[in-house]
Amino acid sequence: MSVLSIELPSHIQYAALEEILLLQALRNLYQPRQLDPCFALFTRNELVYAAAHLLTEPELSTFLRYTDQLARSLHADTLVQLPPPGMELCRGASRAETIAHAFLTEGTCSLWSAVREVVRDLGYAADRRIIADGYIFRLGLYNKGGLVGLTSETKHHRAVCQLLNTLVIATLGELWIEDPKGCIYLEHHRDGLLRGSAHKTQATASLFHAQKHYHATATLPWNNGDRVVLIAYVARQHACAVQRYGGILEEAGFVLPHREVDSVPGEPNSPVDVAMDHEHSALGEPREAEVEYNFMEHSLHFRFSQTGTSAERQAP
Repeated sequence: MSVLSIELPSHIQYAALEEILLLQALRNLYQPRQLDPCFALFTRNELVYAAAHLLTEPELSTFLRYTDQLARSLHADTLVQLPPPGMELCRGASRAETIAHAFLTEGTCSLWSAVREVVRDLGYAADRRIIADGYIFRLGLYNKGGLVGLTSETKHHRAVCQLLNTLVIATLGELWIEDPKGCIYLEHHRDGLLRGSAHKTQATASLFHAQKHYHATATLPWNNGDRVVLIAYVARQHACAVQRYGGILEEAGFVLPHREVDSVPGEPNSPVDVAMDHEHSALGEPREAEVEYNFMEHSLHFRFSQTGTSAERQAP
């Protein structure tokens, strides 16, 4: 089975690199004490703020000096233009929706950092699938048996959809993909032991046929803090649903069939089946989350952590 690795846009790579290096520096200077798993989703400014409250001299001066040197050495523009919000913020909107709407209203931001701020505040619910061990949050279309519809959370999270779909269209850990020649085994509840291979997802995306090959993230070792996995996928039998929900889906940034996609400014991209990583933050023990989006034409997997969308937290 062939898997194509695709390099992610530079504005994502540099923003992710800076946050990873700052997080590691803070961990090193904070030893022998341990940071909460939630720090894995902290943005650059949040890490600096946390360091100011956690570190004392001379460790604090060392961290701030390193932060300044890092900012001067990473010569890259991480700001991108966002689409305007599709509708006014409703009274009683969730925290995640409020934050996403604020980013869209501002118009320009670090897309990588903005998504990290939003996904950690989604209202995850326990995932009851027999193969799952975590929490999940779905947006966009769903398909269950012969039923196709729009998830209830989509109407209440239009800005969240827009922001996450911008990341998907723009387009750390590993992704396991079924491979008859692979050497990493995964036990499936129905099909027994499966062979597969692990593919790096840090600053790259993996293109493969997600419907024909099992794939997973929770089975691979993860001890680097909380994690969110964003998955964008194609909902089966979506044609009839598009007639009914097409307006809502387009407004929320989902890619409908036969619709061209505008790439993020400065980064020529096209929608593809992708996998990438995303660490997720929340207080307590390390957890993982998976977010699935129902895109009409493509599927993405993120571990860092989108065309219907669901999000899932899992314990390693």
